[in-house]
Order: sequence, then C-alpha cells, then structure tokens
Amino acid sequence: MKWFKGIKGCDLTQLETNWFWKEKEISLVEYKMLTDFKKFLSAAFFYLGLPRPTKRQFNLAQYLQSPHTNKKIVLSYRGAGKSYIACMLVLWFLYINPDERILIVSATEQKAAENTTFIKNLIYIFKEISFLKAGTNKNDGRSSALAFTVGPAPIKQAPSVRAKSSTGALTGSRCSILIFDDLEIPKNSKTFSMREELKQKYVEGTMTLEKEMDNPNIKTIFLGTPQVFDTLYFKLEKEFGFEIRIWPARYPTIEEYNKYYEPYLGLDIKKDLKDHPEYFETGYGLNLNRCRTADSDRYSEDSLIKEELSVGPTNFDLHFQLNSQTSDLKLFKLKYKDLVVVDLDKDKASGYYVWTNIPGNMYTDLPCDGLANDNYFKPIKQSDNYYDYEGCVMHIDPSGMQRQESDETAWTVTKMLNGNVFIVDTGGVPDYSKNSMDQLAEIAKVHKVNQVMIEANYGDGMFTELAKSSFKKIYHVTIKDFKVSGKKETRIISILEPMLNAHKIVTSPECIINDYNNVPMESSNPEQYSLFYQMARINGNKGSIKHDDRLDCLASAVKYWVESVGRNSEDTDQFREQQEYLKNMYDELGITDSSSDLGKFITV
Repeated sequence: MKWFKGIKGCDLTQLETNWFWKEKEISLVEYKMLTDFKKFLSAAFFYLGLPRPTKRQFNLAQYLQSPHTNKKIVLSYRGAGKSYIACMLVLWFLYINPDERILIVSATEQKAAENTTFIKNLIYIFKEISFLKAGTNKNDGRSSALAFTVGPAPIKQAPSVRAKSSTGALTGSRCSILIFDDLEIPKNSKTFSMREELKQKYVEGTMTLEKEMDNPNIKTIFLGTPQVFDTLYFKLEKEFGFEIRIWPARYPTIEEYNKYYEPYLGLDIKKDLKDHPEYFETGYGLNLNRCRTADSDRYSEDSLIKEELSVGPTNFDLHFQLNSQTSDLKLFKLKYKDLVVVDLDKDKASGYYVWTNIPGNMYTDLPCDGLANDNYFKPIKQSDNYYDYEGCVMHIDPSGMQRQESDETAWTVTKMLNGNVFIVDTGGVPDYSKNSMDQLAEIAKVHKVNQVMIEANYGDGMFTELAKSSFKKIYHVTIKDFKVSGKKETRIISILEPMLNAHKIVTSPECIINDYNNVPMESSNPEQYSLFYQMARINGNKGSIKHDDRLDCLASAVKYWVESVGRNSEDTDQFREQQEYLKNMYDELGITDSSSDLGKFITV
C-alpha cells in the first residue's frame, strides 16, 4: 500500500492489515477521505450539490471520528444537518471497512426508510465509493427499503446497513456500529413513562446486542436535538456513561457557560470563547439578552430572531441552545406541580384536597413537557364527602379581527366549590364562523354552564352578538361581556400564581389529555396552543410565549371566581378536617415545625 504522510486525521493504521485495502494502492484523494471524515463529508456534499459544510459541521464531524470513546451523544441545533451527517458517517465507516455491520435507528419507520434510501443513492453518485454498490463483488446483493449489503462485504447473516424505527426491538440486529438519528421526537417522549420506556428499551437493547455478539465495545452514537426538558440524552450521560457534546446556535452567556455548558460544549466553541471573550457579550436575540450566532454560515442574526419568535424563547433554549435547564427558572412562576390533578365527577366534587408532590403521587402517563422535570401530581388525600358544584361558567377569548394563521378563539369551562376552581374543559375553535359558534354552544350544553363570559376587547361586542344566535338555538344561557387591561403576561401571572401556590386550582387527567389533543395539527408548532404548554412557559417578559389565548382565558375565569365568590376553603368545615389530617401526618412523621419540615418532606 502506498502511504502519503503529513495528512491530519484519525489513526487508521489498521488499513495496512484490513482485508479490503491491504493489497491496494490508493490515491492522495482516497487517503485524505479514508483518514479524515471531514474530507469525506466535503466530497459527499459536493456530489449532492450542497454548499461546503459549515465550520460547525466540520467540528461535529471531527468529534464523530475521534476514537477516544465508543459512547457519544452529539446534540446540535435544529437545521444543523444531523441526519445528513449521520448517513454520511455510515458510508464513511463502510468505506474504511466494508465488513462493518451498521444499525441506524430513527424515530419513525418512514424516517428509517428515508435514511437507507439516501445512503444507497449516495453510493451511486459518489464515484470514489462506487465500489460499494450492491452486486459489484461477491455479496448476495440483498437490498430492501430498510436494509442492504454493500458490494465488497462477505456474505453474513446481517446486512451491511439496517435501519429500524423506535417502535422496533434491537435484539437480533447484529451490528458493530449503532447510530441513533433524532430518536427523541415529541410523539414518543410526551409523557414520563414514554421517556423512561425509550431510555430502557434502547440502552438495554444495546447491552443485549453486546452480549449477543460477545462485543462489549459496540460503537454507539446518538445524534439529536432535545424535544423535552426531561430529555433522554442527559439521562444516558448520568446513568450509562455516555459523553455529550453540544453545538448550540448561539454562544452562551458567561453565566450559562459556568452553570451548564462548560462540561459539554464542543471544543471548537470553547476555543472561540477563550480566544474571543467578547463573544460572551449579550445584546442579541429577540429580547437582546442572548449572545451572537455561533454558526453564521448557517444562521444569520435575523434568521435566529425569526426562529425564536416562531418557537418562543423557552423552546429556543431547548431546540437551538440545547439547554434543558433553561436560562432562569425563577422567571417561570406557574408550575404543573402546584395543580391538584384528580379524576372529577361531572356534577359533584370532594369537599377538599390535600396537595402533595411526593414522587409516589406523580402521574407518569400524562402528556408533560414542563420545565426542569416539572410534573403533575395526585392529591395525597381528599374528603370522602362530595358536594354539588357552586356554579359552572364558560369563558371565551375571541381571536383578533385581523386573524392570523396562528390565532384561535379559546374557551375554558370552570366550576367552583369551597374556594377551589376546577378546570373541567378547555380548547379552541378556529374562527367566527357559524360552525365555530355552534361548537361553543354545544360545549356549553354538555357542561350545563350557568353563564357564558366573552371578552369584548375586540370588535366592540360583535363576537358576542354572533355567539348569541347559536346559543339561542342550541343552549339558552346568560351571555355577558367582560374587558381586560394591562400588560397581558403580568396580568395572567398575577391572577394564577397565588391560586396555584395555594393549590386551589384543580383539574383532571382527562382535561389535560383533551387539551393536548385539541390543537390545530396543521400548525407548524401545534403544541404551543395547549393551555398547559402555555402555563409552563409564560413569564413576565413580553412575547415569552407566541400563543397565550387559552391561558389568558383561564386567568379570566379564575379572576371571575375569586371576585364573585370571595372566599376559600379555609372558611368551610372541610378545611378543619383537612387541618386535622395534616396534624395527624405531622405527629406520625415526628414533624414539629409544620411550616418548614413538611415542606421539605413533600417537595422534590
């Protein structure tokens, strides 16, 4: 074999004894591509007619080829080309050694099929690797939508490349290299149980593969973008020893770097920050509180601002900054854990509920994307006495008259008992049409609402007049207008935070599920319409969430009950029963200072 000296890249001296390359004379171009994935990546982009890889894509490629660990997690911002790079990495491994057996796992079967098709097509247009075409040498020419064998590979039970979706099992899929491409998506990670299942399924599946093949060092690589704050990727690091490297869209602030990024940042970004301390300076982004773009070849400042405006600052932290701890949790006042979540009867409710957030009372099967592992909890106790609700009201927040694609008319049905506000149903309709008005009237009829309150800030009551026609025909009920004023974010938080902190807002698992399901799926970010999504992400900054209609509607409903009823459960006999239960709990646990010790006991 003819060798060319002085080319920087990973150590591939094993080529000298590799069965495929040891008798071949290679060109300088081949040597560069064999020893440096960055060179191979450039050539692949060239044949695909793509611009030259960006500096960050090269840095990501450099990390992927480094041999120092077999357990890697690469997290990069949306639009970084991770799936392309994953497919090209598969081909590079086969280019070096056609005997490799590679399993690539994607979130869906469609994505898995797209990956294998892309890899096969690239073989046919990339002339330097054309020898990998199936049937060009001694293999059996196997090829399907989800698996194929390259030309020079010896005949084996397992194909050269097999693609699977996250719904399949890993066992029996013999491989030497395992690549997970964007495994975590909203659909498979929306509940705590789903995330745990995903983690166990694939980590345990990898361990099983290692045992089956008697190989404890299967090369395992995850490439992805976190989809929820309770993300799979950091659990893999803590529990199974994976190494994480992060390539965010923007440089972090100095506070973010010290608090979160320092152990994880790609070495190239760390070097940038060391050489240019001014990169820590803020003054960029939607609210001028971020640092400059870290990949100007891919994202300009204007394009990143548009992305932040589209997904909201909190989701920008997650999807573009790869920060699953978010920038400042103190800004987010409304927590899932402060809700009381319990099955509700249509006509009656328990006299009181004793709130807790101990782990044993956490819901594991509800859609949940709260910040910092925030979650829903069952009460630790509730009264055995049930009483009729004291009233039921529907609040409606009409969309603006100049309706945008993103607008909806939000509605919330709430009930009241003993100072607790019960969210029994919530959702949205798309417009002011007769069909939408009829839907609202039918919902009011189902819940037997006593009164309908419609925000009249838009159209000088026009929406109310349109609604009256449908309600008169379908469900006759009193309809009134109300108005709101002041900065929206401040108003919503000031109403809801005290009631949540006092654990006086109650809802049901059914309501949470319906809220997540009743969103406009044709939207680019449908989850943003959910009441509970909005609740977790609002803060005092203007524009902290792109959509707030359902949350604004709930705030109006809570304010209505607080002002009209003007009392809480402390005024009732049931409150004394609740206090007696708490006293007995303190005695049983040996707690003397109930204001502090119990708080420590029930807080996670």
